[in-house]
Amino acid sequence: MTQPAQAVGVEHHLQVHPFLRGIDEQGLADLATCAELVTLAAGVPMIRVGETAERFFLIRTGMIAVEVPTDPHNERTIQRLYEGDALGWSWLFPPFEWQFDAHARTKVQAIVFSADCLRGVFDRNHELGYEFVHRMARIIADRLNAARHQIGELSRS
Repeated sequence: MTQPAQAVGVEHHLQVHPFLRGIDEQGLADLATCAELVTLAAGVPMIRVGETAERFFLIRTGMIAVEVPTDPHNERTIQRLYEGDALGWSWLFPPFEWQFDAHARTKVQAIVFSADCLRGVFDRNHELGYEFVHRMARIIADRLNAARHQIGELSRS
């Protein structure tokens, strides 16, 4: 069976993305069923605190600012994400709401996954789900450490 050109393109990008390095061929094929390639213009909001977390992003090019709203008119950048990084972990855990904001600061090319689809893949392939969550745990730890660092800076100013 021949795959659509979009699926072939997505699978290639999954194979070369650092977040997925070492995932076996079948795992990548399963993940590709949930993914699409997107391009976002600079300034586009990607996720917002409190909104339903329905997506997961692997960054191919560009820069994203992960932010915490500090008041209705300001946000504080706690981390910048670049090529090879991943964005979004709130889709893994109920209540499936974003914990941070994120905006594309430059033009961004990304692989975007449907959270519902990924959860379904992981229900069928527990080994892949375990490996994915293990990798996500590193991201969660990094994001929380960055937030802790920012809180420390705020307390000193």
